[in-house]
Amino acid sequence: MPPSFEHELFVALLRDAEVVRVLLGVAGVDAVGPAGVVDATLTAPEQRADLLVLFGTEAAPSLAVVVEVQRSVDDRKRLSWPHYETSARARHGCDACVLVFATNATVAGWAAEPIRVGPMNTFRALVVDVRNVPAITDPERARAFPALSVLSAVAHGHDAAAVPSAKAAIAAVRTLPAEVGTLYWDAILEGMDEAARRELEASMELIKGYKYQSDFAKKYFHEGEVEHARAAVFTVLAARKLPVSEEVRARIQACTDLATLDAWLDRAAVASTADELV
Repeated sequence: MPPSFEHELFVALLRDAEVVRVLLGVAGVDAVGPAGVVDATLTAPEQRADLLVLFGTEAAPSLAVVVEVQRSVDDRKRLSWPHYETSARARHGCDACVLVFATNATVAGWAAEPIRVGPMNTFRALVVDVRNVPAITDPERARAFPALSVLSAVAHGHDAAAVPSAKAAIAAVRTLPAEVGTLYWDAILEGMDEAARRELEASMELIKGYKYQSDFAKKYFHEGEVEHARAAVFTVLAARKLPVSEEVRARIQACTDLATLDAWLDRAAVASTADELV
């Protein structure tokens, strides 16, 4: 299954090593020294984590942090995470840990459970629930840590801190280059619930009628709409018990034009055969 917009967004925000430093603090780990993202390939044959952040320097590292964004329960990770930690420790010759950024409480609880790796050994990942991301509502702090402020806005987009967090993040984003800023704008507004976004629109004229600007968001949301439209066509054909040939099925699956799929959906409701669609 390809990664979702939410997963890739969080990975993009966590590429700022200072955000990882803050999340480590939330998990009870004090990471000192300079930090940077390094190659996240950890095993051979190649197996990659979402991110690997190295604290200290590559010549004298102090802590290797394997960062994983986790949106759902996946028991395969219970095999991967202990291996990631030991591989990072062996590669960089320093303390290592796995930091799981969980996007909901259910996943956080599952990820925090100890993992049995042998008769006398267990492994535990460090887990930060998205709800534990500190709320950044001060514009000055937001400007100092823009990626963290955007993560805060997304994390608190459904609670009482939604609007002040979003306003602080927007203040930070407006100072950034367009190639980064447009993605952050999209992330802030996508992360808010409808009520919070209406409140924000009422107080900030520039938000009204906003459309996604970043290629990143356009790609993911367009792909989501296309997949939904394809599924709708097949659902209508199945409900009407119309057989679908392999040729027609392949053409529907290959279509990436939303307008074409919408037209096929309209035809699916009245066509006598599936062949009439395409």
